[in-house]
Amino acid sequence: MQEITQVVVQIENEVKDKKQKLAPEIKKLRGFRQKFTDLEAIYNEKKKQYDAVVSNLDQEKNKLEEEVKTLFEDYK
Repeated sequence: MQEITQVVVQIENEVKDKKQKLAPEIKKLRGFRQKFTDLEAIYNEKKKQYDAVVSNLDQEKNKLEEEVKTLFEDYK
């Protein structure tokens, strides 16, 4: 029984040491995750704006193509 207690205490100490070693890295990771979230929000907003512009340009292009087609038919 005493042997098991020693092993458990040893494991608990190892876990505690590893947690202490990882704590600064975990803090960095949290900072990076927050930065990623912020950048992702900015990216999504810019992508939405880009997609809207592309959509408008495609509509304008299609309208011009139809106009050119109609004018060409009238020319013939």
